[in-house]
Amino acid sequence: MIACCALLIALALVPAQAAEILATIGHDGEPVPASTATPISLDLQEADIRSVLRLFGRHAHLNFVLDDSVQGTVTVKLVEVPWDLALAAILASKGLAAMPMAPQGQPAAVWVVEPLGE
Repeated sequence: MIACCALLIALALVPAQAAEILATIGHDGEPVPASTATPISLDLQEADIRSVLRLFGRHAHLNFVLDDSVQGTVTVKLVEVPWDLALAAILASKGLAAMPMAPQGQPAAVWVVEPLGE
């Protein structure tokens, strides 16, 4: 279940550091780095998951490509939670993972969000 709590994005980090953290997404059993992300509060009712992911992408200056099967809504109430953990929890609640797309050894420029196991 560590993957459910994996850190996806670290707001306070530069893109290269964020990519290191993002590289653990969707892999069971890997250590989870301590969060250094800025705390956020969210109160969303039946928010479109695609819109929520766009919000996180805009906030972190990262690029997400969403699989066609990524759909549905999410309802969350989070108070002062590190935003990378908030995003990880939202993805986990929808059975989603974000996979990096980059040349070997380079920071990921694009993250593909798709159902776990695909």
